[in-house]
Amino acid sequence: RRTSGRRGSLGDPCTGGVEQSFMYNSTDSTLRYKGNSDLCMDAGASINCTVAPYNSYPYCNYTLDADTRATDLVSRLQLVEKIQNMQNSNPGVPRLGVPQFKFSECLHGVLSGCGAAVNGSTGCPTSFPHALGLAATFNHTLWSLAGETVSTEARALHNQDVTGIAFWAPDVNLFKDPRWGRGQEVPGEDPFLTAEYVAHYSSGLQQMNEARYLKVVSTCKHFSAYDLENWNGTSRMEFNAIVTDQDLIEYYFVPFRSCVERAHVQSIMCSYNAVNGIPSCANSLYQNTIARGEWGFDGFFVSDCEIGRAV
Repeated sequence: RRTSGRRGSLGDPCTGGVEQSFMYNSTDSTLRYKGNSDLCMDAGASINCTVAPYNSYPYCNYTLDADTRATDLVSRLQLVEKIQNMQNSNPGVPRLGVPQFKFSECLHGVLSGCGAAVNGSTGCPTSFPHALGLAATFNHTLWSLAGETVSTEARALHNQDVTGIAFWAPDVNLFKDPRWGRGQEVPGEDPFLTAEYVAHYSSGLQQMNEARYLKVVSTCKHFSAYDLENWNGTSRMEFNAIVTDQDLIEYYFVPFRSCVERAHVQSIMCSYNAVNGIPSCANSLYQNTIARGEWGFDGFFVSDCEIGRAV
């Protein structure tokens, strides 16, 4: 492709009359000059970990452990980039070749459009019965197989750039009041049953047969004491759940402890509501002392969307 540059009016960045010659490089999807470095245009390189100098940075080195790569990447981020990526509509970091962090739902199947006409994918993800129905089978093997099937389809859709590989599932809140309105999402009201369900479903999702890699990320939500959307003039953004320590330990925390100790989930979503006056997403006691310190959680906490309004 050839283009000529002449000094022109405002908005024309070309400063010379020397004809430039460009060629398309299919290796990194860029336009590169031939024979003249005095370019009058930005070719708009597609930056990723295959392109120099990024392919020499530790965060692009897949042979290193995740902590080393993450530490290196964070050290290169500007403050504005950190802020931009602390939201559900994050842009990624184009400057460093880091794509948008995509997330999706898979409570009973990958939440995705269906077929080529919708999103260009080659097929439709399976929709299993919702968690309340699956849990009612009391079948550990079924729960594991459902999780494995969902994550296999998630990987296939991810390979076609339809979804990410982080999923906000399962919902392990306890369905003790039908006025909540989201009871079909959860296994039920019983903490033991819910703990068993997540131990098998989330293990099936993440399927850590190889210690180095996750199949997908399973996120247990919503931590903690969450079962109100908008009732009698009180919204989930403002609700303050007053819960005794005994109820927290013997009831509300039981499924989340199973998430960590048995399923080894790599993500926990904190809830919109406060518990005993402290917003869940700002509760160091729950996140650091209990989840990390007592249960051994080594993943990441993620907020629900637009959590700033709640905190």
